[in-house]
Amino acid sequence: MNSSIISLSKKAISLLGIALLWQLVAMQMDPFVLPGPLETMCTVLSYFGDPEFYYAVYRTLLKLLIGMVCVLLLGGCLGCCLDFIRVGSLIWNQSSI
Repeated sequence: MNSSIISLSKKAISLLGIALLWQLVAMQMDPFVLPGPLETMCTVLSYFGDPEFYYAVYRTLLKLLIGMVCVLLLGGCLGCCLDFIRVGSLIWNQSSI
């Protein structure tokens, strides 16, 4: 139990350190190029109230699913074809012996 608290606190300290470094760098740059972490979090949270955000997520996941199915089918077909060719060549070579 104590080690999990220590591990969690180390992760929190690391996250705060990264956010602090991000904020320091963002203060030196144009906000258009690198906005700060608070501005970024506010913008991200505002997306959750927008229905277009959910539609964009839906479309992205749909394209991902379609792509994965296509790759699965193409890879499976190519694997079967290559195995068929390999088995055919083994049978053909054995019949000539």
